[in-house]
Amino acid sequence: MKHRKFGGLKPKKPSFGQNPPAAPEGDQTEATPLSEFKDVWCVCQIRLETGHVREGVLIGLNSTRARVRFREKSTLSEKVRLKTSRLGLDAPAKLVWQSDFDAEFVFIRG
Repeated sequence: MKHRKFGGLKPKKPSFGQNPPAAPEGDQTEATPLSEFKDVWCVCQIRLETGHVREGVLIGLNSTRARVRFREKSTLSEKVRLKTSRLGLDAPAKLVWQSDFDAEFVFIRG
């Protein structure tokens, strides 16, 4: 076993959801500028297809899209359910863009 200079072995964190699907041609590869969103800041829950729930902060919202920031890096499933009780939002959404801590979703019909 290889000796580590700074501490021992670290436990693996659980991976939530599945690996993000490969983006089909014509899908969005860059984030929508935050200037196109209404500034909001409220806690939201993202329910993945697997049933896991991730908590994040809704940082941008418009009529068709939402931008969410998470505390930790993670993989998200393609289809999710975005819910926030403060705004009365409970809608199905599709992941269209993800960076390390931010993700952008487009609302879809249920």
